[in-house]
Amino acid sequence: MFYIVTKDIREEALTIEQALAPNVDTIPSVVNISDEDIQFVAEYAGVSKEKARDAIFRAGGDIAKAIELLEQEKRS
Repeated sequence: MFYIVTKDIREEALTIEQALAPNVDTIPSVVNISDEDIQFVAEYAGVSKEKARDAIFRAGGDIAKAIELLEQEKRS
């Protein structure tokens, strides 16, 4: 038999400075981006290779997230 013991969970609101500051822990210092990845994202999202490369970099190398970022930019 297992028992699950929970601790108190508390939510705290972020300050504006905390919300706008980039989280250094989540930004990779090195992102390897292949030409094939750039080409794929550019064709899939219908953007230039430069925009695709920038989106992949901002997404930390995650192709799906890069495409999401580009799609969000198109909508706004």
